[in-house]
Amino acid sequence: AGESKSSSELISVGDEDIRYNAYLQEIEEAAKKNGITIKDYDGSDIVLTPADAVCTDETEDSTPDNPIYVENPIGDEAGKNNILKWTEDYTAFTWTVNVPKTGYYQIAIDYIGAADGLGINPSRGIAINGKIPFFEAINISFKKWWKDSSEPIENELTHDETAAPLEEIRHWATVDLRDTDGYYTAPFKFYLEAGTNTITLNYVNRTMFVGNLYLKAPQKLQDYATVSAGYSEYD
Repeated sequence: AGESKSSSELISVGDEDIRYNAYLQEIEEAAKKNGITIKDYDGSDIVLTPADAVCTDETEDSTPDNPIYVENPIGDEAGKNNILKWTEDYTAFTWTVNVPKTGYYQIAIDYIGAADGLGINPSRGIAINGKIPFFEAINISFKKWWKDSSEPIENELTHDETAAPLEEIRHWATVDLRDTDGYYTAPFKFYLEAGTNTITLNYVNRTMFVGNLYLKAPQKLQDYATVSAGYSEYD
């Protein structure tokens, strides 16, 4: 019998120039070729805190032999303590994590946008082990919420109504990383190998505040029979 190889020796895929579906396809094809089955992670959430992050920016005193990284901008925001206050002054943050199993993981994040009144969503990119896994991971948008600031405004002369100006609603949210353009309905799945991995978030635009990151079991999509069984029957 041939010598057994680990999945890390067999599967090395992912490229910022390929689309997400091609990324998954490459992993599955490589796994099948080498007799490996890649499964979804099915364990408990793995929590990464802001204190666990390392800013990738170096101080002026940093040298190649003795790198010194910028201190994390830890603070409080909108009722949550010990969060990352991530402005344009910080290029990226990296978390190092030991995962228990090789497989597919979803990644979720706690966040809130800045109170700037601008209709521009903050965006970040993600890299796994220093590599952007697929094109859509370059720019992931984080939604801001809005509401009408009042009832519709009536024109005194024409009596026509116009919408009131929008007012920003700020609240903390926990969201799964997913496609900004909505081409994929399910959140992204990221391939991680058992052992030490790094998760890096890269600045793209706008200030945002970041709480915990979560590596979690991918959502299981129910089949039609299961979903339809939950509907009430109508005569």
